[in-house]
Amino acid sequence: MSVKFIKKPVASAGTLDKVKQLWSGVRSMVSGVNFAETTHLKPFKFGKQLTNSARSTFLSCQQKYQYSYVYGLAPRKPSIPFLVGGLFHNELDIMYSSGALDVDAMKERVAKACEAACRFPGMRAEDSDQIWMQQAVVCGMVKGYHQLYLKKDLAAYQILETEGSFEAELADGWSYHGKKDMVVLRKKDRKLFLMEHKTAGRIDAGYVAKLPMDNQILGYGWAQRSKTGRKFDGVVYNVTKKPQIRQRQTESLREFMKRVEDDYYLNPGTYFYRETLMFSDADLDRFGRELKKFVRHIDEAQRDNDFLQNAGHCTAMGTCPFMKLCLEGVTKETLLHYRVKSRAHEELPEAPTPD
Repeated sequence: MSVKFIKKPVASAGTLDKVKQLWSGVRSMVSGVNFAETTHLKPFKFGKQLTNSARSTFLSCQQKYQYSYVYGLAPRKPSIPFLVGGLFHNELDIMYSSGALDVDAMKERVAKACEAACRFPGMRAEDSDQIWMQQAVVCGMVKGYHQLYLKKDLAAYQILETEGSFEAELADGWSYHGKKDMVVLRKKDRKLFLMEHKTAGRIDAGYVAKLPMDNQILGYGWAQRSKTGRKFDGVVYNVTKKPQIRQRQTESLREFMKRVEDDYYLNPGTYFYRETLMFSDADLDRFGRELKKFVRHIDEAQRDNDFLQNAGHCTAMGTCPFMKLCLEGVTKETLLHYRVKSRAHEELPEAPTPD
C-alpha cells in the first residue's frame, strides 16, 4: 500500500492576519481584557429595583446584567419578542376593560406601534418586513383569544384590575417590581385569581411541566401576599403559541400576513393553552428567601465591579444582544450599535414625576 502525502496550500499573508485578529479577539474575551475597556461607559443610575427580567438576566450571565442594568445599554434594533408581548398584553387589557374587541381600532394601534418600531438607525428592508409581520401575529393572537375566551371569562369572573404594576420591599434598600396582567374574582366562590398571559414558540409536555416553577408567577404571588396579606387562590395561566406557518415563495408579505391572522382565528385550539395553577405558602416563602439572598449577590458584584461572563448563554436563546461587546470589546465603534435606555426597567410604567 502506498501512502500519498498531500501538500497543504500555504495561507496568504492576508488570511493569516485575519486569523490572528480573530484569535486575538477570542483570547482577549477569555482572559477578560475586554472587561477592562468598560472605561468607555458611564454607570447608569438604576437604583435598587429588581424585576423578574433583571433577576433572570443576572442568573443567566452577570456580564449581560452589567451591560443592561449597570450601564443601561440596549440594542438599537427593537426586540421582536418584547414588541409582540407588549402589544398583545396591551390589546388584551383594552379588550377585557371594555368587554369587547374593536378590530379596526386594534389594527390601527398595532400599526402605529410597528411604524414607530421601524424608526431605528441602520434599519434594513428585511428588518422592516419582520417588524410589520408582527402586526398580523398580534392581531391574529388577539382575535383567536377573543373567540376562545372572552365571553366565558366575563361570565365566570369579575375583573378587579387589568394590567397594573406592583412593588414589594426587600432587604438592604432593594424593592421588587413587576407588572401583573389581571386580577379577577371568580363569581361562584369569590376566590381571587391572577390571570397571566404568555407567548411561546412551542407548547409541549416539557413546557407545561415547568409551569409550576415559573418564578415570574411566584414573584407576583409573593408580592401580592407581602402587600395585602392575602395570597392568590390560583393562577389562570394562558399560553399563546407563535405562528408555525412560513411564507411561501410565491406569497407576498401582505398575503402571508393575512394567512397568519386567519390561521389564529380559524384554528384557535392549535395556538392557545390554559391551565389553572395553585401555589402554596411554602412556595412563596421559598421564593422570598431566595430573593433576599439574590440581591446580596448583586450588591457584591456591584461593590467589587466583578460581573462574571457566562459564555454558555451566548447562543442559548438566539444570539445575546451584547455578544458583539464581549467579542470585539467595548469601544466607541461597537457602542454605536446600542442606545442608553431611558430608565433601567423599560417594561415597567414610567414613574410619575413629583410636582
